Amino acid sequence: MDAHPTYPNILLICEADGHVLLFDIFIGCVVNTFEERGYHILHPQFQLIPTECRFTKDGLSFLVAT
Repeated sequence: MDAHPTYPNILLICEADGHVLLFDIFIGCVVNTFEERGYHILHPQFQLIPTECRFTKDGLSFLVAT
């Protein structure tokens, strides 16, 4: 979970099912949902679930890692 650097009411959340959520705590709802799966280069048959997510310093994008 990470808070937006300029909008503290916006949270970025990685769920165990692979969804990445943008959540607004002021209105108490999900603003946007992203569903992404990563693939291991040596073993492409293995799907990797995102477990870590962070906003960039300027808040214009975010990074997701497994």
